[in-house]
Amino acid sequence: MDMSMDFEEQFIVVDTLFLNYTIVIDVSDRTTSVWCEHCNEWVVDYEGDAISNHSSMELYEKIIRDHTETLK
Repeated sequence: MDMSMDFEEQFIVVDTLFLNYTIVIDVSDRTTSVWCEHCNEWVVDYEGDAISNHSSMELYEKIIRDHTETLK
C-alpha cells in the first residue's frame, strides 16, 4: 500500500489591488500574507479571510498601519 500523500498547496496572488503590496492567500488555511515590493520582505500575515472581512480601503489602511508598526 502506497502511504505517500499527494500534497498540493494552492495560493491566490493579488498583485494589482494595492500599490507596492502583493497579497498572497493560502487557500488551504485562508492565511493572508502581504509582501512589500519596496522593502522586498513579508510584512504581515493575517489569519482567516482578511480580504473578504474588510473593504479594500479598510484592508489597505490595516496593512499600512501594521507595516508601519513593524518598521519601528
